[in-house]
Amino acid sequence: MFGLFKKRITPEGFGGIVIRWANEFLEGDCGRSLGILFDDSDGSGGRTKFLERKGISVAKQHVYHRLFTHCAIQAPCIRLRRL
Repeated sequence: MFGLFKKRITPEGFGGIVIRWANEFLEGDCGRSLGILFDDSDGSGGRTKFLERKGISVAKQHVYHRLFTHCAIQAPCIRLRRL
């Protein structure tokens, strides 16, 4: 009964799903972290447009998003060494 209609998924397919799912959370956190640099942070009209009005181009936002995502994923993957 349980698993009757479940499909098998490849590791590549699973990885793609995880990346897309995690990206939604990371994108929101990234935009918020960049937006809170300003006292009048307001994402109600779209965070990208707000940041553009503050002088941060879309290209710079993409670079920040890539760096933020890299750090967010790499941080838990690094094994801490004892000094």
